[in-house]
Amino acid sequence: MTIVATKVVASPDAAENVETKAEANEFTSVALFCAIGLLVSLAVVILDQITPVEWF
Repeated sequence: MTIVATKVVASPDAAENVETKAEANEFTSVALFCAIGLLVSLAVVILDQITPVEWF
């Protein structure tokens, strides 16, 4: 009987946990996208100093 009650009580926490994981996954993908963009920008700035080429 207590096992059933524990599962019923724990189900809202499980739903919140799934939502938290989904938000963390979304944040991780946005953070990786931004980090890759910053690294590409940094590489262009560094390469422009080493080899003066018209990039744009």
